[in-house]
Amino acid sequence: MENQYRPELKAHVSVDAEGKVRHVLHSEELWRPTEEDPRRAAIEYVRAQAGLLEIADPALDRLDEPVTYTEPREEEESYRLAEEKRQFDSVTVAFSQTYLNVPVWRTGISVTVKAEPSGIVESTNTALAGVRAEMPSDEAIGRWRELSAVADGRAIDVGEAPAATPSDRMVRDALGLTEERAGETDVMAAVVRDADRLRVNQGRFFVYRYDPEERQPKAPDVDDAKVLDLEREDVELTFPLPPVPPTIQPGHDYLVAEVVFTLPFAGFDKLNWRALIEVETNAVLWLRALIAGVKGLVFTYDPITSTGVLTNTADQPNGVLDPLRDDVTLEDLSGPVAGVQSFRRRPKRPAPTSTTPRGRTTSPRSTPTTTPTTSSRWSKTSASTATHTSTAPPFRSTSTTGRAPMIREESKSTPSAPAMRRATGSDSLDTAWRI
Repeated sequence: MENQYRPELKAHVSVDAEGKVRHVLHSEELWRPTEEDPRRAAIEYVRAQAGLLEIADPALDRLDEPVTYTEPREEEESYRLAEEKRQFDSVTVAFSQTYLNVPVWRTGISVTVKAEPSGIVESTNTALAGVRAEMPSDEAIGRWRELSAVADGRAIDVGEAPAATPSDRMVRDALGLTEERAGETDVMAAVVRDADRLRVNQGRFFVYRYDPEERQPKAPDVDDAKVLDLEREDVELTFPLPPVPPTIQPGHDYLVAEVVFTLPFAGFDKLNWRALIEVETNAVLWLRALIAGVKGLVFTYDPITSTGVLTNTADQPNGVLDPLRDDVTLEDLSGPVAGVQSFRRRPKRPAPTSTTPRGRTTSPRSTPTTTPTTSSRWSKTSASTATHTSTAPPFRSTSTTGRAPMIREESKSTPSAPAMRRATGSDSLDTAWRI
């Protein structure tokens, strides 16, 4: 990416290798719309910047219409409303790029609008140029639409485990989980053995540009996936897929069904997966296991203690404090709730007790499982996702003092040393992190 300053926009612009504008940051002066409503302001901005973004005006006629995932039909490129997210005093409005009346996979435009008074802070453009996909047959679309209906019914019925349906078997066959392939490797033998337990959870339509390099992650260099230590190997789970037919060509666009399904694998009794399956040929063009861990840059000591420099307080600039952080894996986290990932550690089982010679019951030294809420000044993280699960034993630092990791939050106040000690909790590294 090349960064440029555009004086006519009073903004910094990021341009890719093909010269297409990918990001605009209105750093000098916010772009002022005439609309106060964030959605209408974002629509006004996108239409005003159509030339800069290299988008034809007719493609922007439906920005106020919600995107649909279930009704593919003959239709040229367009942009539709995908979602709105509010954070503090700003709203990010996302528009999906569409073709054949369904979204193009992970592409579109997002606009961040600051409220009162309304102003555009930045915009991001991930649209694909030259999208062209052929409409599959009605019969092919019908069988994948039926899969979507099966998944919707299961979302409503939360009772016993659902029985297998033809849609489940269609996905199983597309993945190549057949008895004929069971003898290829130990991994295939294991996954084929459990293939009857595959259940579809969601089905939607997208247009996807096929890239063979992104079809699936590199397979672990082992004979049996069940022996993997995912935390330490830092690998992504996968299994061998059947080859795509000759009609599927790299760089071409295809109507695909995004299928989320559950399939046991590598010791996980219920592991969710996402696959993109070409509608006409049932060829799998993309596959990932939905499992991940989190890494964060944290202060294993508070900056004053780690350096002995009393001026290393929270109001210091990033250039001073960032080098004092450590890149650590945040292990054994609680699962997400309502789509939001918590950074709180899962509770542990009580330690076993023992009896002393005097008959008193004791237990090994325990540690708190929550962080005091007296201060959250040092409690936020800039985290990046990695591709491994969170099942390893609790994190242990190489620190000799055993002080809990701290995760920096920008602050203009100066915490005292006692306040920092309260923010870190106890002397144990098993203390949970607040966000």
